[in-house]
Parts: sequence; C-alpha cells; structure tokens
Amino acid sequence: MNRENSEELEVLRTFGNSMLGVFSPGDKIFARKIDFSSPQAGDIIVFTQNNRKQRLVVHRIIKRNEDRILTHGDNNLLPDRPITRKNGDIYLVEKALRNGEPVYFSHGAQGMQDFYQHQRKKKLVQKLRQIIRRAFSCAPLRLFAPSVKLLEYKEFRRQGIRFKAMLFYKNRPVAVFDFKRRCWRINNWWLLFYTPEMLAHIIPE
Repeated sequence: MNRENSEELEVLRTFGNSMLGVFSPGDKIFARKIDFSSPQAGDIIVFTQNNRKQRLVVHRIIKRNEDRILTHGDNNLLPDRPITRKNGDIYLVEKALRNGEPVYFSHGAQGMQDFYQHQRKKKLVQKLRQIIRRAFSCAPLRLFAPSVKLLEYKEFRRQGIRFKAMLFYKNRPVAVFDFKRRCWRINNWWLLFYTPEMLAHIIPE
C-alpha cells in the first residue's frame, strides 16, 4: 500500500486481496498512531512486518497479550507472524474513503464477529473452488475467458523499487506475479479461466 502525508492521520491506499470484504483496492484509509498496548482483538491496524520495514500491512488483530499481537487478513486462510514493539509504530484504522464516500469499520468484539463471518465465507469459497476445479478439470470455461490481451498489467513501486506486479480485468485482480518462481499465481475463480501457462508470456522485466 502507498503512504501519503496527512496533518493528523496516516493516509494510505490499499491494494491486494487479503482484506477483501472489508476494503476494496484503491480505498483511501485514514489511520491514527496509537500505543502498542492500546489495540484489542477485532481492531484493524496498520503495521510493518518483521524484517520488511518498508512494507505496510493493514490486517485485523485476532489475539494479543502484553508483548505480542497476532494479526490475520480477513480474506486470508492463515494468520500473520506475531508482531512486537520491534516492528515499529502501530496505527488504528479509523475510516476509509471509497469513491469519495466515507466507510467506517467495526472494532473489538463486533470486529471479531465480522472476522469470523469473513473466514466462514472464505473457507466455503475455498471448498467450492476445489470442487469446481475437479468438476472442470478439462476447463471448458477457458473457451469463454476474456482474452489475455484484455488483462491490464500494473506494477506497484515504493521509492522507485518495484515490489509487486498484478494483472487485472476491469479492475478485478486476476493474478499476482511470484518473483521467486517467476510465474503467475492466479486468484480464486480465475483459475477456471486461465492457467499459469496462458500468462507465461507476460514477464515483468
């Protein structure tokens, strides 16, 4: 996500899928700096990951004690590595702007209820996707897939350094490039339409 300057709040632009259902790509998030001891389970915070001080993450707290905080993206199947005070400053998400309209988010106990609901949907979608992938092993839907030429390639950079590359179809994320394996990881239902081989000729330079 990208950071802008603000007099009172940190202003961030979201991207990616880990908090879909809560945020939409491009949401403008307003977050207030807080003490490490302040946020509780269910709160949505902004923090930096271990050994990746330049990468800001917006996820929900699902568990904490005095020294450690465990976070989890509502749309992820697995939690993050615990964070400590060594991770640096923490910011509490207060609101977002989506298409110019303010959006507010639940925290605390209600936030945890929202998290569990999102997780149930995610796991259900995961199971359905596995069933559909087996049922469509011959992939007839790929005959009706939007042309690869219609996919929009976007790069995300911070301080001039590229850290992410994605493909979109009409602003919907289709695939994320895995720079270690040099291949595309296709998102969710798009697996019914595309294979990594179909996208192999699109190689970030």
